[in-house]
This record gives sequence, C-alpha cells and structure tokens, in this order.
Amino acid sequence: MTATRQLGEYELRLIVHQSGDHDLNFQPGIKYIGEDANHEIFHSKQLFDIDLQMDEKTILPPRSGTSEELATKLTKDNWYSEEVEITLTPEQVQQLSNGEGNVVLNAGFRSEQSGYNEKKKIIINAEEILSVK
Repeated sequence: MTATRQLGEYELRLIVHQSGDHDLNFQPGIKYIGEDANHEIFHSKQLFDIDLQMDEKTILPPRSGTSEELATKLTKDNWYSEEVEITLTPEQVQQLSNGEGNVVLNAGFRSEQSGYNEKKKIIINAEEILSVK
C-alpha cells in the first residue's frame, strides 16, 4: 500500500508491506517539489517517525531520540527514503486487523519554508494495510 500527501513544497510518501504474520515493512519518503534544483532540510538523526496508535496513544515501546541536528540535501522531484521494520505481537495484529488503530508517519524537519512545529504527517487506518496481501 502507498499513501502520499503534499505539504507545501514537499510531498510525503509511506509505502507499507506486510511480510509474514507479524512484520510490517515501512518505507517513508520525502520529495522536494519546489522551484530550486537542490534543497536542504534539517532534522534529528531520525527524519521519519513511524507510530502505531490506538485511541491516539502509541502501542509501541518507548524510543529514544537525539537533539543532534543533521542536514539532508534533497534534489528536486527525487525521493529520499528510509526503511523501517516493526514486529507486532499477535494481539496487536488482531487489534489492528479489526480497524482499531492507525499507522502514523511523522516527518520532523525544518527548512527555510517550514518549521519543526508544523504538522507533517500521514495517517492510515491500520486495517487497510493488514487487508492488503
């Protein structure tokens, strides 16, 4: 399954594949679609955060972050992406299969056009992902 969302001069994409009964593979991506040939964004070590939520609360264990700021150069109309794999418990798979949760992609970055506090996210009903085989 692939979901995209345009946010100003950026486009976010989330590709999701279920591999096996309990593993979800995510490929979050960002593309600069503005006028410049190259564009720089600033972010922590993890540009993308994938979360699985039920009732708007995470069902994943706590994760650590970093305040170190990195720069990534984006080339116009080319995707920058990362790979993330999450293994779920059988109970989590059952809850998500019943439509009780969402997959949330947050992109945390700043640039000349956008600050860290602006919402840059995609939300997908988890049932849609688990029903696509």
